[in-house]
Amino acid sequence: MAQGIGFAVPANMARWVVSQLLTHGRVRRGFLGISGRQRPLNRRLMRYHNLKSNFAIEVLSVERDSPAAKAGIHMGDFIVAVHDTGVSSVDDLHRFLSEWPIGEEIILTIIRRVERIEIRVVPVEDVHGR
Repeated sequence: MAQGIGFAVPANMARWVVSQLLTHGRVRRGFLGISGRQRPLNRRLMRYHNLKSNFAIEVLSVERDSPAAKAGIHMGDFIVAVHDTGVSSVDDLHRFLSEWPIGEEIILTIIRRVERIEIRVVPVEDVHGR
């Protein structure tokens, strides 16, 4: 009944998944312990902090005892960069975490209310496939 429907996977993603499977026997990802969504930023806030993107990742929740909780990330924070590279969507953050070595510290640039802060957090392996 569903003829003509196809699903495409980007070649870079397929290469990465295959390399993970060959190296580790499974796909390994970094885990911070947050859930988030893409959210537009106020234009004044963008200008004040000299941000290039008008979107950020709004932290909707932080799991207890997660790397994010231990680092001091709060619900309502806006993640705007990882290691000075702008992130404007959850996909951007996932892509970064999939390439970053698990257990190596990362620096998140966060807007909390109107203040810009840097938070150091060490991702752990996502063993539950979240």
